Amino acid sequence: MEKKTKNILLIGGAILGTALLYLAYKKYKGEKKSNLVDEMLENFGKPISQFTLTNNTSTPQSIILFDAFNNINPSSSPIIVSPSMSFFNNTLLSEPKKIKRIQIRVNSGSFAQAQATQLITKTCKDASGNSATENYMPMISTTQYQGGMTEIEPDDLVLDGTCTLNYTVQPNTTVTLIFDYKTDRKFKRKGMFADA
Repeated sequence: MEKKTKNILLIGGAILGTALLYLAYKKYKGEKKSNLVDEMLENFGKPISQFTLTNNTSTPQSIILFDAFNNINPSSSPIIVSPSMSFFNNTLLSEPKKIKRIQIRVNSGSFAQAQATQLITKTCKDASGNSATENYMPMISTTQYQGGMTEIEPDDLVLDGTCTLNYTVQPNTTVTLIFDYKTDRKFKRKGMFADA
């Protein structure tokens, strides 16, 4: 009888412990992230790439990003890209990336507000050369603590080497674009030129 009572207590303790862990986990997942440390822990181990774009000229400059065929590393542009996009662009054809979020962080420049709200335009072409465009408008995150930071959460942006992003960098400005993505060979483009 004593052994049976001990087993019941052990099972009851395990059930109670599991229930408490579940409630703590549920509360943690339901809370909004409130600081940079929480955000970094949430993103730990997820694929993220970042590129810093610098325009040292006195006029706005446009750049085409992620063209795996014609623009492996946009060296012809007056915009300096760091680090090089060559490796990232080379992987797009075999491993398309579904973009979940783009963070825009203006590092320097007197046009910080204009840069933080600068549109990003997606351009996709079909086999006959017809193109379709879609604009993404950066929004201010409700949890940010400083200016010059915005983000985009696109619904169906897949970088596959054939769709490019067009972006303009304001004069004498440095901006960092941070891409949070998933990689999968099965991603297909949606919209006008989607594969059947």
